[in-house]
Amino acid sequence: MEYVESIEIRKVQGLQGERSFTLVLPKEFAVRLGIGKGDFLKCSIDGRRLLVEKVEA
Repeated sequence: MEYVESIEIRKVQGLQGERSFTLVLPKEFAVRLGIGKGDFLKCSIDGRRLLVEKVEA
């Protein structure tokens, strides 16, 4: 798959409980990465970057 950089600005949608925020990803990003409802995502911090990766079963 060819990588083409895409940038979109998104607003945090809200606070969920005591420990989570809801962030809506652009649909194009989710489709390109094969992310769907019920999938697990690994989140980590690299400096000032939030990294989100699909967890492969």
